[in-house]
Amino acid sequence: MPTRKSTPLWLSAIAAAVLVGGFVNACSPDIGTTVPVTSTTTDAPTTTTIAPAPVPVTTIPAPPPVTEAPQVQVTQAAPDCGSGSYVNSDGQCVPDPVAADSPPAGATAKCNDGTYSFSKHHSGTCSGHHGVAEWLS
Repeated sequence: MPTRKSTPLWLSAIAAAVLVGGFVNACSPDIGTTVPVTSTTTDAPTTTTIAPAPVPVTTIPAPPPVTEAPQVQVTQAAPDCGSGSYVNSDGQCVPDPVAADSPPAGATAKCNDGTYSFSKHHSGTCSGHHGVAEWLS
């Protein structure tokens, strides 16, 4: 026959308090309610109001607001270089590569297709002309 374990006394007390109306309510009246109090000096009952206890207030400073710098994108209008030239990465007008028998004044590279470039930077020079055959300056 199986043995039955006994319930601990403290657990029985908590269960009884909950059944009676809650552990806190079984022990004390609600704050702010009026309860009858019997005086030991007279037979007439009196009433007393239970005042709420003062609650200490702790002020926690709010964290500083998170602010992000506004993202401002400055767009500068490209100059109008006209036909026969383009705007380079510096925003300057540069003549388009030209075909010539000898290097024209200001040419910086000879492209593999025989044209001459006036590019100011090595990056991208003669990219539409099969690359650089030789650098002139």
